[in-house]
Amino acid sequence: MTPLLERFLSHVEKISGGCWLWTASVSAPSKSSKGGYGWIRRGGRTEYAHRIAWELFRGKIPSRLCVLHRCDVPRCVNPHHLFLGTQADNLHDMDSKKRRINGRLHGEKHGSSKLTEMQVRYIRIVRETQQKLAVKYGVSQACISAIRRGLTWRHVNED
Repeated sequence: MTPLLERFLSHVEKISGGCWLWTASVSAPSKSSKGGYGWIRRGGRTEYAHRIAWELFRGKIPSRLCVLHRCDVPRCVNPHHLFLGTQADNLHDMDSKKRRINGRLHGEKHGSSKLTEMQVRYIRIVRETQQKLAVKYGVSQACISAIRRGLTWRHVNED
């Protein structure tokens, strides 16, 4: 085994359902996934683990192509769950799986989101002060105010 392949496989946990979860460093998790994309160092550079998986098991990635996930699990590095596509294919895949609204990420699916939809529902009904809620969730008082006034998170119903 090559040193890279050996090191790569030492950070893989095979789980039921077929995913190979990356257990080493990951990018910041988003609210829509259990974790971010895996990272691995190679030749002094940090690279996405799923791209390295493709190269190790499938071969060279043609320039300008992305490595996409069939399973929609960012930490998955199973080469059978990956496929090649353009950035346009990636956006189409996101849209077909309803991970973007009107071509933009919204709510907890947005990478910068600090709140979940359940927390937003709670913020709207609870009788705590905006300042207390802001501290509790690590956001600004203005953020809490905008949620309560319906200026943000409009796509979240009161269910």
